[in-house]
Amino acid sequence: MPFTRVRFPIVNTHVVNKLGLLSVDSIRDLGFIFTPSLSPRSHINNVTCKAYKLLGFIRRVSSEFKFTGSLKSLYCALVRTILEYGSVVWDPYCTDLCRQLEDVQRKFLNYASYVLNIPCPPHDYSPVQTQIIFFSIPSLLSQYFLLNINYLFRH
Repeated sequence: MPFTRVRFPIVNTHVVNKLGLLSVDSIRDLGFIFTPSLSPRSHINNVTCKAYKLLGFIRRVSSEFKFTGSLKSLYCALVRTILEYGSVVWDPYCTDLCRQLEDVQRKFLNYASYVLNIPCPPHDYSPVQTQIIFFSIPSLLSQYFLLNINYLFRH
């Protein structure tokens, strides 16, 4: 798989013992998915899919929870770590990719407002974040920015 910006790359067939090797469209290395265009789209799709699966697990397990700390701990330990892993490498630059990642957190805040009986208007989860001190969860984009700055000054 060549990494190139060319729209139609030159495709070479490699042969070992008179057998042609198959070409792949993406490579997974250290949990990251790399495509020939080096676009983070396929990696972000994979990450959000994993995060939604774990969010569904949290919803099934914590349906009887009424303590905010336990909900936040589950979310931060299971889902947020997946969303933040390696963000320095694949930091999203398109608004649709950023929205896709933020939707995971919005879905959790929607669930938290339902479980904890916090009234909030549709698509506005600021009451959940402001009424509960434990839910002072920064947005993912601001967290990515802080992680990038931290990496920059550390190295």
